[in-house]
Amino acid sequence: MLHTDVGICYLKLCTDTQEMGYVARLGETEVPAGPQSAMQTGNRWQDLLTANFATGRTGNEVLALTLAAATKERIAASVYTHPLGMFSHAPGPTIGMWDN
Repeated sequence: MLHTDVGICYLKLCTDTQEMGYVARLGETEVPAGPQSAMQTGNRWQDLLTANFATGRTGNEVLALTLAAATKERIAASVYTHPLGMFSHAPGPTIGMWDN
């Protein structure tokens, strides 16, 4: 498994990108069951999070609703986002905090 977390700023424009990837071992033709299951769980968590996006809803409300939904589905979730726009960070609610 590879994880990258890259953020750069240039000419006052900033980006913040995270990516995950699996590198197959020699002779491997498909991703093992563990990483496949983790991907499915992560995708389901994303669905729970985005289902709670609504105009006028605060980041704290989205956080509470998402954590409740994840708990109900037995997903051990941690939620942290910041708003993104055309040039990365933008106006909008923060959802959760990495340190809280």
